[in-house]
Amino acid sequence: MLVKFPRTIFGAAVVSLGIQHFILDHLAVAKPPPTSFQESVFLLAGFLYKIGSIALAAAILFNYKIKTVAFSLGVLVFSWSLFRHLPLVIANITDPGELNSMFMALAV
Repeated sequence: MLVKFPRTIFGAAVVSLGIQHFILDHLAVAKPPPTSFQESVFLLAGFLYKIGSIALAAAILFNYKIKTVAFSLGVLVFSWSLFRHLPLVIANITDPGELNSMFMALAV
């Protein structure tokens, strides 16, 4: 009983973060439409990350194959950090905003 409560809270929190990414992605930054194939692929990867994080967190929320799903969510967040944040940190190591974003994703 006590073990299921933290899972429920964690699952609900990650689902809400995934939904928040969908809502605030277009409000926080005015993004122009993609102009190249590479930008389109990056937007598609971001969309798949959002869907994947919501789906995996919902599986945790509903206690479906907890160990496999939690490991998959960890791999998803770690790979997203490497794919999305690490190149930007390497390009501009002195940007505290990007460093913060990368280490927040890794902390999850």
